[in-house]
Amino acid sequence: MSYKQTKVLVDTNLWIDKYIPHGPTSEASREVLRLCVSDDIALLYPMRSLVDVFWQVTRDRKNWLRREYGEITEAQARAVNADAWACVDNMMEVGAPVGADVSDVWIAQHLRDMHPDFEDDMVLAAARRAGVDYLVTSDRQLIQKADVVALTPEDMLTVLRNRRALQGDC
Repeated sequence: MSYKQTKVLVDTNLWIDKYIPHGPTSEASREVLRLCVSDDIALLYPMRSLVDVFWQVTRDRKNWLRREYGEITEAQARAVNADAWACVDNMMEVGAPVGADVSDVWIAQHLRDMHPDFEDDMVLAAARRAGVDYLVTSDRQLIQKADVVALTPEDMLTVLRNRRALQGDC
């Protein structure tokens, strides 16, 4: 019997929840990422997520520093940059980016009547390109319009926990 590794594409919002844990789905997002890694599930994300996470982490950290201290020193700016790079390094260590080319844009163009959000359509194109089993996102509109199995972090946690329980029975 051949083994088919489960593939999960996680949207950028799960990574943001991991590195900037302020949102209502932060805990579930972190647990989904943790279980995917520990259970040898192929953890994938759109290539663009790396840029978005770097930018969002940098912005969040700098905004916090400005609120707390007023100005950002050169040393603080370097530390923020290093922190954002550490997030990118972690993403590369635990998962793999799904590349994109003009064919993904073509797919996005053809999805826009169903779902006019270009960024989300590029996520769907990445899911198709990678042949994923699941797309996990906090974006409810994307879930409703997805042409692949799309779940919230909480629903994916249920799937992962049930999968663990079934494997424990084997």
